[in-house]
Amino acid sequence: MHPRARIADLHVVEHHGGLLIHDSRLSQEHELHPLTALVWKHADGETSVAALTAQAQAQFGPGIDTEQVWAALDSLSHANLLETRLAPPAGTQRVGRRTLLRHVATGSVAAAALGSFVVTSAEAASPAEQVKKLSAEQNQKAGALAQEQAQKLAARNEESRAKQSMERENKQDAAREEHVKVSMEHDSKSNSNREVETKNSFGGNSLDLGDGWTSYGRGYQPAAFTRAGDLVVLGGLIGGDLSAGQVLAFLPEGQRPVAGHIFLTYARVNGREGVARVEVQPDGQVVLVGQSASGLVLSLSGVSFRVHEVARRVMTAPGMQEERIKLSAEEHVKSSAVEQDQKQSSIESARKINAEQDSKLQMAERNAKVDAEQDVKLRNQEETEKIRNQEDTEKIRNQEQADKARAAEENQKLSVAEEHAKAQ
Repeated sequence: MHPRARIADLHVVEHHGGLLIHDSRLSQEHELHPLTALVWKHADGETSVAALTAQAQAQFGPGIDTEQVWAALDSLSHANLLETRLAPPAGTQRVGRRTLLRHVATGSVAAAALGSFVVTSAEAASPAEQVKKLSAEQNQKAGALAQEQAQKLAARNEESRAKQSMERENKQDAAREEHVKVSMEHDSKSNSNREVETKNSFGGNSLDLGDGWTSYGRGYQPAAFTRAGDLVVLGGLIGGDLSAGQVLAFLPEGQRPVAGHIFLTYARVNGREGVARVEVQPDGQVVLVGQSASGLVLSLSGVSFRVHEVARRVMTAPGMQEERIKLSAEEHVKSSAVEQDQKQSSIESARKINAEQDSKLQMAERNAKVDAEQDVKLRNQEETEKIRNQEDTEKIRNQEQADKARAAEENQKLSVAEEHAKAQ
């Protein structure tokens, strides 16, 4: 005898080693436990009862015998799960559930075949509910997986942004440090050059400074003057406080020029370097011209002139009219040459200072350009990472939608099957 299982109008779901079957034709629900499920699966109309018994023994152990297989077939027949109703052959003893349990307790039947008969129960969950439950579990797992992936993606994005921000800050700090280093080296060289130019070894006499003005100190030559023949030379570096006036210093009698002289000297105010105009007047006052004195640092190096006393002595000597005229002309030429030299020196100093400032500006512009290029590269990297993250997020969203669509399709099919069963 070769039993054949009915498969038409049945919806089958694997469940804990057995099967859940919804019969839409008869509007019945069945739960097949492992042994009965195995018999139903292999009842293809070509496999004999003996062969079914052998397959059951291979699955559950040698404790399974033909009577138990026939008991499973009898249960399937009563549940209308076979194409043709079958009855056990004469002499075959029907095995009840209590007998089966007793056999299990004594070890004569494998534990995996426990409850091998068909169970039809109104309280048991229907296959539709089981499918819905499984779909809900799948959706829940898919949602949890998507949430976990989204959290990992967000953490990776945050880590990437933090890393890029740190790299950008490190590069900017390095660029600023390099810029400061170069500027300090440049300023150090400039200060060394100016110190060499400003410091004087002539010693000389201390210069009487005006209100608010003091010698700058810090290793620089203090304000002083010296005289070599009829030539008076000023030197030193002075600084003015907030109360400083326009009068820088006073020259004593005998150390004053015949006429006023204007000089261009090195000056710095609020960290900016430039040139200041200094006038030495016949009354001995050394005056700052056309500029505020507050907070100004000023060099007196390069200020030199012929004294008034020599010129007066030459002009008042008896019988020296022609010599006086000649000497005055020579003095005028020398004075003009000295002034021209001083002006040229001041112009060169101003050009040098401007060249240094231009060099600083060019270096700052180059550093700013490098920083801008680095910022552009980092922004491009951030945009690329952002696009990649958006693509990953879109993939996760599409996967979620596909899972939901499959679950909805399964639920729709199940609903259609239930409606069809109700209509019948």
